[in-house]
Amino acid sequence: MTEWQAIEDRIFERLAEAMSKRPLQKRVLSVREAAEYLGCDESTVRNFHAAGKLPAVRPTTRLQFDLVDLDAFIEQNKRR
Repeated sequence: MTEWQAIEDRIFERLAEAMSKRPLQKRVLSVREAAEYLGCDESTVRNFHAAGKLPAVRPTTRLQFDLVDLDAFIEQNKRR
């Protein structure tokens, strides 16, 4: 396991732990809600998804985004 994989595993563990401690809330967001969560336009969210940078959930015909994936996307795209 590389150092980056170890860091990623720790991030996901912490996210899972944090999510288990907060009250039940909506986990899957619409394109509009995901855009609001990320602070960008809906078209940007769709472009990220089309480029393979942001996975989507399709329980219906509409694109929806898992909060865990959105949080991971934010962590991966932080600039230091």
